[in-house]
Amino acid sequence: MFSDSGELLARYAQTMKQVRKLHGLRGLSASVYTQTSDVETECNGLRTYDRAVSKIAPELLLAANRSGLPETPKKIILADGLFGREKWKYTTEQPPSDWYQPESDASGWKEGIGGFGSAGTPGIFLNTTWTTSDIWLRREINIAEEDIAQAKFHVFHDEDAQIYLNGVLAASLAGFVTEYETVQIAPTAVSTLRAGKNTVAVHCHQTTGGQGIDVGILIPAQPSQEAELRESR
Repeated sequence: MFSDSGELLARYAQTMKQVRKLHGLRGLSASVYTQTSDVETECNGLRTYDRAVSKIAPELLLAANRSGLPETPKKIILADGLFGREKWKYTTEQPPSDWYQPESDASGWKEGIGGFGSAGTPGIFLNTTWTTSDIWLRREINIAEEDIAQAKFHVFHDEDAQIYLNGVLAASLAGFVTEYETVQIAPTAVSTLRAGKNTVAVHCHQTTGGQGIDVGILIPAQPSQEAELRESR
């Protein structure tokens, strides 16, 4: 059910963004919007029950259908659920206070593939179910010296999340998002990165509604590079 056409347009546009991402990153060949008009018990059609009124203006519908092309990174250092299937160590039980430090022992933690969350959470590419109030994640990454200064996080979070690099807080994210966002790494955390192995640690806290956490590290494409990569597909 949708209370007005503005809400319908927002949800439809978000769905089209997800379709574009699945097409560009996972090879989706087709999608179907099953309800082109309202029916007796549902009001999520693109037109009214009698098909007399288009609830989304045609020019806005066209814009939604053409929008949402995913950014193609210049380089992926750690793949999130959009770009791959990376394994993480994780726990949903309160870990020791030094859990985010590189030397902390996570050998007893479970192993799962990112992203983590509950089914039906809008925007996340879900691989491992997480339904408790808190989750802690850890893994190692390899990074080249020349990539350190350009690296950024690519994150989905629902809700509050903290990300650490080599034991230093690198990003603190409040609330929730409904699509992946590029996030700057704090300079104090960048300064800890070194060529070779580094430790990434993540905590996410959930209170109500959908939930999810997925963290990647990439070098975003510059606009001109992104255009060239899309044209070469």
